[in-house]
Amino acid sequence: IAKSDFEWYEVETSIEKIKPYLGQIVFISLLSVRPGFQGQKFIPDTIKKAKKLKKIMPELKVEIDGGINIKNIKTVLGSGADYLAIGSGIFSGKNTKERLSQLKEKIDPLRKVFRSEN
Repeated sequence: IAKSDFEWYEVETSIEKIKPYLGQIVFISLLSVRPGFQGQKFIPDTIKKAKKLKKIMPELKVEIDGGINIKNIKTVLGSGADYLAIGSGIFSGKNTKERLSQLKEKIDPLRKVFRSEN
C-alpha cells in the first residue's frame, strides 16, 4: 500500500478510528470547528487529538484547521501541530494586516519554544 500524502477527519472522528491508517499517511488535517462557515468557536478536544497523534506517530505532520485566534494560538501550538489553518482569526476584523501581525508576534517566539521542547 502506497502512503497517502493527506487525510482529513471530521471533529467527531476518534483517534481509534484513525489508528489503523496511520502507517499509510504522512499528513493529517484535524478540523477544530464543524464544517460549514467561518467564525466558529474552537473545539478544545482537538488539542487532545493532536497531542495523542503526535505521541503515537511523532513524524506525522498535523494541521489544525479552524477557530484559531490570538487568544488560543499558544494552546494550539502547544498541541504539537505543525501547521495551522487560520481564517477568521485573520480576516474577521477591520484591520487584517494588524491581526496578521499580532498573530505572527505570538507565533514566532512560541515556535522556537515548542520546537526546542520536542
